[in-house]
Amino acid sequence: MLVGLAVFGPLVLLHPTTVAALAAKEGPLEQLGHWLLVLALLGWLVAAWQSRGRERWLGAVLALTCAVMLGEELDWGGVLGFTPLADAMRGAVGHRNLHNAWKGGSYVLFAIPLVMIVGVMGWRRGDAPGRLPRRADAIGLALLATASLPGAFAGPVWEPRLDEVMETLLYGGLAVIALRPSATASGLSTSA
Repeated sequence: MLVGLAVFGPLVLLHPTTVAALAAKEGPLEQLGHWLLVLALLGWLVAAWQSRGRERWLGAVLALTCAVMLGEELDWGGVLGFTPLADAMRGAVGHRNLHNAWKGGSYVLFAIPLVMIVGVMGWRRGDAPGRLPRRADAIGLALLATASLPGAFAGPVWEPRLDEVMETLLYGGLAVIALRPSATASGLSTSA
């Protein structure tokens, strides 16, 4: 996540037209984001299936969170030509998804529960064993949420572009966390 910020931060400043092309509506970053969410969703489902106790609960909650974000990204089916849910959403909030109805800033709201889940679960007993996210995960997600705030106020030209970059980094982070090897399987468990 931090590497992504380090790459895209200067790119936004030095090559704004490249970032604009990458972050176009339904462009390369958005398409990549869809696939990263699918990977994260599947990774957390597998993690939940293979786990017990709080690890199972956490995997299920994170899989559900990824499913909601994927639904939002696909305009609840509207992007794929399936419009009943998208039309219902438009009727309820004036747009086919919440994050655009709320001007993109709602990704901070998506990040807040993730930070809370990761932070609470990771800090409960130090860096937890197994697939539970680690403290660094919570810190990385919190940094992404914080870094996305200026984008929400960047004006009508840059807000959607910066939002797309931050979304892709968030989804990539969720996929990496979900798919990395289990700490207990690799002998890295810190629990007693």
